[in-house]
Amino acid sequence: MIFTSWIESHQTLEKHPKLLKLISLTGWTKNETIGILHRLWWWTLAYAEDGDLSKYSSTEVALMLDLNETFDKAKLFDILKEAKFLDLDLKVHDWLDFA
Repeated sequence: MIFTSWIESHQTLEKHPKLLKLISLTGWTKNETIGILHRLWWWTLAYAEDGDLSKYSSTEVALMLDLNETFDKAKLFDILKEAKFLDLDLKVHDWLDFA
């Protein structure tokens, strides 16, 4: 038997100020940014169920996301924190409310 998990995905994400901030910090397109966030959230469901990414390095998570060679993988967590998708304690923001 195969078990799958799911997360909520709100249509308001597309124009949310946090998403626009992340786009401005990374240079990713809106489609790339939404896709990367969803892949991060899916991975978090499987490997950090409580939303706490502190047991992983920024580079490890960036590699899992297949971010391109020009992206500074060591800065991923800092960028996610600045855009408020990741809290200062490296927990995905409001994780338990949405996962």
